[in-house]
Amino acid sequence: MLEYINSRGGFRIIGWAKRGMIRDQGAAGQQDNQAPRGYGQQANQVNNMVENAEVRYHIVRLDPTDPARINLRELNELKFTMNA
Repeated sequence: MLEYINSRGGFRIIGWAKRGMIRDQGAAGQQDNQAPRGYGQQANQVNNMVENAEVRYHIVRLDPTDPARINLRELNELKFTMNA
């Protein structure tokens, strides 16, 4: 199916990207008593979070670039059933 659509103009991918947050490895040795008074370990964990250098991509939609070139009968012939 991928080869069929790629040979007829390819795909248009719609999505978004986000870096996310990770725990700062340099702050891993800090003790709870370094967090602001009254906040405890939870505040210390939040303060130790930094933006991740790795970007994650989230695909929302995948469409043929040129749908007029896609023959649905041909595309349906590529379907198969997997045995359980």
